[in-house]
Amino acid sequence: MRGVDQLLKSRPLDKISVADVAKTAGVGKGTIYLYFPSKTKLILQTITAGVDEMSRSLADSPMSPEPFERRLSRACSRLGGLLEQKQHLLTVLASTPSHRRPPPSQMGTIGRSWRRRICASCAELLRQGVHEGKIRGDIGPEVLADMLLSILWSRASSLGGLPCPADHYELAVQLFLSGAGTRIGG
Repeated sequence: MRGVDQLLKSRPLDKISVADVAKTAGVGKGTIYLYFPSKTKLILQTITAGVDEMSRSLADSPMSPEPFERRLSRACSRLGGLLEQKQHLLTVLASTPSHRRPPPSQMGTIGRSWRRRICASCAELLRQGVHEGKIRGDIGPEVLADMLLSILWSRASSLGGLPCPADHYELAVQLFLSGAGTRIGG
């Protein structure tokens, strides 16, 4: 999968063959087909790589003894990094002729599943914020998680492949907390 990601930085998807991926990865073409029955499956797996690890990382965030704002900021920085990686892949896919990219139905299913898993894990962290009195409780953590993910996706998308400034996601977290923080005066 790293081979696909590496190749996509230098050429369009429709100009990458399984043989190219195998050569970049330093394995035989048969090895690629052993794990991925088609180029489409390889591409889809590359797009979703890291999502399960990120979901576990977000789920573990509430267990940290750090203050809630720090846990949220750290989680958003990690999530933002993953979104930046995926943004690059999705941009390449969007620029690929439609007859050469994975079917829209598969892409939609993958995208919805990916977002659901990340939102569910993020909601667990936000529930802890509600419990600690740092996040308002009148809006469900799942809704807040979806809003936060949208803010982070917008921030990652705005980079356009440029390196992320150190405080890039901190600003997104502050924006989120300003709206999701506990209400003052009623």
